Amino acid sequence: MIDKIVSKLTSIFSYFAVFLLGLSSATAQHNISGRIIDNTQNPLPFAYIILHEKGSEDLPKGVISDDKGAYSFEQIADGIYHIEVSMLGFKLNTLDTFTLSKNCMSSNKSGLFQI
Repeated sequence: MIDKIVSKLTSIFSYFAVFLLGLSSATAQHNISGRIIDNTQNPLPFAYIILHEKGSEDLPKGVISDDKGAYSFEQIADGIYHIEVSMLGFKLNTLDTFTLSKNCMSSNKSGLFQI
């Protein structure tokens, strides 16, 4: 009798786990990371990187690159975005628009142009 109850509970748990797995893929989150460099391939520390979502009324997300020029955005929802990079002494650089979806597109275009 106990074996039947354990088997039934295991079966219910398996169905529930599959449901949760499907639910998490329906609300996919993405990570965006990169490195900010100048024209001579040297890292640019402490640059401002702003992530704008097209059509969103929410405030854009922003981070500052580390001492090696690296930056990262975490848990970004599906959508259409563009990135702006700025740093004192450099022109504002706006990267091409890109789309994040289940079939994620990546782009490694980065860099600033000195004034």
